[in-house]
Amino acid sequence: MKVLWFVRNQADYQSLLRSLQSNLDADFAICATNTFSWAKKNYPSPKNHHLFFFCPENALEDHYAKGELSYSFLKKDLASMEKAIQDYQPDCCISLGRYAAFVVTSLYHIPLYFLQERYLEKLHSDHNLFRGLNRLFRENRLEQIFQYQDLRKLGIYFSFDIPGHLLKVQNSESFISTNKVLLERGTDYEKILTSILDQYRFLEPGQILFYKAPLVIHQENIYLYQTCKQAGIPQLILPKKKHIPYSVGLCLEKEECHPDQLQEAIHYALNSRKFHTKALQEKEKTQPLTSLSSLLK
Repeated sequence: MKVLWFVRNQADYQSLLRSLQSNLDADFAICATNTFSWAKKNYPSPKNHHLFFFCPENALEDHYAKGELSYSFLKKDLASMEKAIQDYQPDCCISLGRYAAFVVTSLYHIPLYFLQERYLEKLHSDHNLFRGLNRLFRENRLEQIFQYQDLRKLGIYFSFDIPGHLLKVQNSESFISTNKVLLERGTDYEKILTSILDQYRFLEPGQILFYKAPLVIHQENIYLYQTCKQAGIPQLILPKKKHIPYSVGLCLEKEECHPDQLQEAIHYALNSRKFHTKALQEKEKTQPLTSLSSLLK
């Protein structure tokens, strides 16, 4: 697996280094940068990983002085990240405090694992914080966010210890079994789905998936996509855009999302042995993410 790390500065790198010291390989990755002289050197990194640095200028201070992210900084950071992704072609990205990563990974449909500091504890308004970020989302025709919790729709949160919600995926016995279809709340198709489903249970925004269900229906929710994939749970993926670039699950196009075809798709997903077998086979191919170090193997 090729992993691209987005970190802010040398302090982030040192924290990362301490956490991953037992996993470092003899190989080296070139640190792409626009400014920092220290980052122009070769820094040791895990095999097949690429560390990408970019000077944050005064962006972090803006959190406290202005209560918002700088649009000009985010736009510059986004352009640099795009170039790094085009050059490196990663399988997934990991971000430490780099908000533009949510935009670039959404544009390129790349799974994102992220660690964000709790800036909102020092702020009065989520809206102010995300004003510059939402401007980027609008410019790229992506869904805006209005709460810190909304970031979890765009990536999988981890810590340097053990991400408990993904640890549950490793052991299927930790799931609570249910016969109900799990339905992501807040999708564009919620009214249609609730009218044609006999038994369903809502997954609230940001809720950790801990049910073992016959089917999960979501609208390109990357967290649910990855968790279902790792747990072998069949999933029906509804589109936000014209085309869904996912290889796992039953993916519908926008023109297919009317009641009759949705009902037909749900019936197939619930009753097709082939579809369920394929989900279990995908689980066997997917190494569970039990800790950050699992990404390094």
